[in-house]
Amino acid sequence: MKDHQITIRKVDSLLHQRITRNAKLQSQSINDWVLDAIRTKAGISSNKDTQPTASWASHIGKFNDDSFDEEVLEDFEKIDESMWQS
Repeated sequence: MKDHQITIRKVDSLLHQRITRNAKLQSQSINDWVLDAIRTKAGISSNKDTQPTASWASHIGKFNDDSFDEEVLEDFEKIDESMWQS
């Protein structure tokens, strides 16, 4: 099957920002992310001409300094003395 190209015009700044962010979070190019979104909306699960690639990034997420919360680690610093008594 021959591939076709579609041009999308008048993409506002907010939509462009969300598409870019979501593609980055899923370790995809903007083109691949948009194609997946269009396929999903059209009720097509995947491109039948290509094998879907396995990616753990969508399952495990990504770490970045902006999302890191130091308070989460505080529980690991606490020692329950009663657990260490025999």
